[in-house]
Amino acid sequence: MYKITLFRNVCQPQNMHEAEYNFETVYRFLTKARAKTTKKKQVAWSPCTFHPGTRRANKHAIDISLMVIDIDGLWSYQYCYDTFMAMKLQFCMHTSFSTSIKIDKFRVIFPLQQPVPAEEWSYYHMGMCSWWDETIHYPNNVHYHGQLRDYRMDLRTQQELDRSAHDACRAYFAGGYPNRLARHNINMDGGFVDWRLWAEKAKIREEIRLDKKRLEAEEAKKRMQAHVKNMEGRRPSHSDRRRYYYEMLKTQRTWRKTLAQKLGAVIVSSPKGDRAEKWNCPQCQRRDCTYFYIDGISNISSARCGHVKSCGWSNSLGYLAEITGNLRDFGG
Repeated sequence: MYKITLFRNVCQPQNMHEAEYNFETVYRFLTKARAKTTKKKQVAWSPCTFHPGTRRANKHAIDISLMVIDIDGLWSYQYCYDTFMAMKLQFCMHTSFSTSIKIDKFRVIFPLQQPVPAEEWSYYHMGMCSWWDETIHYPNNVHYHGQLRDYRMDLRTQQELDRSAHDACRAYFAGGYPNRLARHNINMDGGFVDWRLWAEKAKIREEIRLDKKRLEAEEAKKRMQAHVKNMEGRRPSHSDRRRYYYEMLKTQRTWRKTLAQKLGAVIVSSPKGDRAEKWNCPQCQRRDCTYFYIDGISNISSARCGHVKSCGWSNSLGYLAEITGNLRDFGG
C-alpha cells in the first residue's frame, strides 16, 4: 500500500486529503476520466505525506512512497514504455495535460519498496537522475527541436527530464483529461529499481562535493582574514571590507544566523536544514515567502522571495545586508 496526498486545488495547499492505495488503485486514480478544465483547476496529488493540520511544504513533509519522473520531450512515450517493459519493471505512466504532436509530455511512476524519509529524498532524486542517465539510453532516431541529434550528446545538459523536482513536497497534476493524444499504461508484473542503492551512491558523491566546498570556503575565509589583518594600521578600502563581508555572509553559518536575527527573521527547521524566514523582501516588501538557509554550503547561499511570478527577487546575503543597512553592523 502507498500513502499519497490529494489536492482538489493545488493553489490551496492546506486543503489536502491523505489516501492509502495499492499501486493499481494509484494508477486508476491518476488515469480516471475527468471533465475538461483549466490547468489551475486540475486535480493534483503528491507521493508525499504531511503532518496533520499543516499544509504542503517541505518543512511539513514526512515521507515519500512513489518515485515520479516528469518527462517533457526528447524521449517519446512509446520509447520509454518499451524500454521499461524490456527491463521487466513494475511501473505506470500517463500523458500530461499539455502533451502534443510535437512533444511527448508524460509522467512515469515507479513504486518504492518502502517509504523514504523526507530528509533523505534529495539523495533519491539525485540517484534517480543518475539511474536515468546510465540506464535509459538516448534514442538516436528521435528529432529534438526539429533536428536529429547524436545519441552521444550529454544528457545532463538537457532539460527534458525534470532534474529540479527534488523537493519532497512536490505535487503533480493527475491525468485523465480530454486530449486525443492521451495514453496511459501499467505493468504490475515486474521488479523494482533498487532506488536505495542509487541514493547511497548519490549521497557519497554529494558528501564529497560538500566537503570540497567546505574546504574551499575555509581557505577563502583564511585568505580574506589574512588580507584584512595585513591591512591593519592602514586604511583599507571600502571595497576590501565589502568583499570580505560578502564572502563571510556567503559561507559562514554564524554570520548568516546573525543577519537573520538582525532582520527579525524566524528560524525554522526543514528537511534541508534551518531556514531564516519571514523577513521583508527588498523588492515587494512582503515577508510571507522570503527565506534563506543558515547553511550556505550544503544549500543555496542566496536569499530569495518565494513569490516567483509576482516578484521572484533573489540576491546574495551580502547584498541583502547592505540594502537593509545591516552590513555596517558587521564592521562595514
